Amino acid sequence: MINKIKWVLVVITYFSVCLQSAFAVNPQKTEQPLTLESPNKRIQIKVWTNQQPIRYQVSYDSLPLVADSALGITLESGLFAATNFIDVKRFSSSQSWQPLWGQFSNIDDIYNALTLNLVDKSRTNKQLAIHFRLYDQGLAIQYEIDLNSKQADVLSAEKTQFNLLHSYAVNSYGGEKAPITSKHIIAGKKLKMPVRLTPNNGPHIALHEAALLDGSPMSIQGSQHHTNGLEVIKNHAEYFIEQHKTAWRVLFLADKPGEFLTNTLLVNLSPDSKIKDTSWIKTGKSFWDWRVRGDKYGNGKIYDIDFDSLKHFIEAAAEKGIEYVMIDANWYGEEHNEKSNPYTEKPGLHMRELLNYAQQKGVGFILYVNDKASYHHDLDHLFATYSAWGAAGIKYGFMKSSGQEKVRKTIKIVELAAKHQLLINFHDSPIAPTGLRRTYPNWLTREYVHGQTDGGHAFTPSGYLAMMNLNMLAGPLDMSNGFYKLDKLVESRKYVREEIFTTVAGETARTLITFSGLTILPDSPEAYSAKAPLFEFIKQLPSTWDDSKVLEDKLAQYIVMARRNGDNWYLGAANNEQQRELKLPLDFLQSEQTYIATIYADAKDSHFKNQRESYEIFSQEVNQKTVLDMRLAAGGGQAISIKPKDAAVR
Repeated sequence: MINKIKWVLVVITYFSVCLQSAFAVNPQKTEQPLTLESPNKRIQIKVWTNQQPIRYQVSYDSLPLVADSALGITLESGLFAATNFIDVKRFSSSQSWQPLWGQFSNIDDIYNALTLNLVDKSRTNKQLAIHFRLYDQGLAIQYEIDLNSKQADVLSAEKTQFNLLHSYAVNSYGGEKAPITSKHIIAGKKLKMPVRLTPNNGPHIALHEAALLDGSPMSIQGSQHHTNGLEVIKNHAEYFIEQHKTAWRVLFLADKPGEFLTNTLLVNLSPDSKIKDTSWIKTGKSFWDWRVRGDKYGNGKIYDIDFDSLKHFIEAAAEKGIEYVMIDANWYGEEHNEKSNPYTEKPGLHMRELLNYAQQKGVGFILYVNDKASYHHDLDHLFATYSAWGAAGIKYGFMKSSGQEKVRKTIKIVELAAKHQLLINFHDSPIAPTGLRRTYPNWLTREYVHGQTDGGHAFTPSGYLAMMNLNMLAGPLDMSNGFYKLDKLVESRKYVREEIFTTVAGETARTLITFSGLTILPDSPEAYSAKAPLFEFIKQLPSTWDDSKVLEDKLAQYIVMARRNGDNWYLGAANNEQQRELKLPLDFLQSEQTYIATIYADAKDSHFKNQRESYEIFSQEVNQKTVLDMRLAAGGGQAISIKPKDAAVR
């Protein structure tokens, strides 16, 4: 009887959705819409070209998802306020490519595409193309403008809408704080990218942009005209001459929330690498002096911006197999003082001697640069100088511009860094990752997230999960996970501003879960040496992957990530404030192969507030049929390395 009632409710829901869609869409009945399907045929879009503006809708597994929604742009000159449809072009792609680094060693680029060619009604030599690409992971839309002249113009408004047929809980980027949440879309509320939309049932949705090479970062707001609608808004005008392509507007679709975290949409939509010789680009892990300053080392020495401290970091990195050392602000003067000279250094620091010593030890050295250095100094010359000194990369902080100016400056900095063979890590409110690690593979990471201990804001176990499920869908993040000294941390460090509420096993797991081309380790070498058996997991951790999977993802509750390099698998689990036990099938392992799993786990008494540094390590044989019993402490986690038995024994 219960099953019959459920079936009736499903049928009623289906026809209700269809009825909503019928009323929501108002195309001219005489026109047949243009249609496009994803390669797996689960996603379909319909486009009506006889509307002003152009209209489209999206269905998923034959059920309407996005109702009648507008497309189009308007220029300051008035161009494209009304358009005439000329023709349509279709094509498909079924290719694959190999990224230099990332979550996969091989990426399939498979999609079906449709391009609408339009002209301005009053000036037929001014052309507008609307490009659609449908992947199995979602829909991408891009506008391409061709003015056919040397005339400059301003992209002042965009008409793109996502009018959803259902209500969704909303999570959007919150800057250097936790994501901004609401139970439903709020009319007029502005949202920064990325945005996740969580349903009561049905597919999960996310919105972001890809290949942001010019223009201003995309923002959206709740529609004033549609209950569950979202629309792209222009916070900043975009200036261009002759031709212009917007970033791709991307609608992600997934059955499970974790699928977003290993998406390849953004990199597939980005151009091929512009760096011909990439042999110098190396991902890895890095020690970082900022959060360690003020702590003790050696025979009563204090970590500071001095030669001995940095030399000690270099020696520890070489000893422990850590690829990089990164020095942070104030090494050449007050970071926020535009008069500070980035060609100089603190007395006694001897930066060039340190860089030479790092090269001798096989350790890359990354130099901090504040944006204020660009006010009075040519970055091309500065980067050339740092490269000549022997620097491996730049950490760039506190860029103050906004809109198109900030995007253009960011791309310029990345290109200049590539010119001088320098890696890049942006901090302090950078533009969002949009897949451009494919185009500029020297762009290893950025702090597009609330870094641990930063800004005096609460960083909680559930807050970590919220950011993983939102910010990381955009791309690589520098969150500075991996603290091992959790007791009395604040009082022993100059720049640690808040407690780290997690466990050391959880911190170890986060270094695996958090995707980044440069994993920044925030603690001191002494803290890692004090827990050397636990640090073994981080030491052996690769920095690029052949495969990545989200095995479990319950959003605000817990996540389990698995990544493979060669024949070896590495797993990381992070938990919220509620202790739990999980049954984890290892059915992704190769059949007829025995493995040794080394498990770095919370101890029985571990707790994210009052027992943060206890842990245990044990090993067991596993295979494809094994179901692991995982115990996750409140606010804790678990890290696991799984290696073929023969290799593990050797």
